[in-house]
Amino acid sequence: VLNLFLALLLSNFGSSSLSAPTADNDT
Repeated sequence: VLNLFLALLLSNFGSSSLSAPTADNDT
């Protein structure tokens, strides 16, 4: 269960972090 939770949290955090710089760089 911990593995699944960690994977989900990491995926969510990574996506958010990646989306921030991507949009800023594109602009």
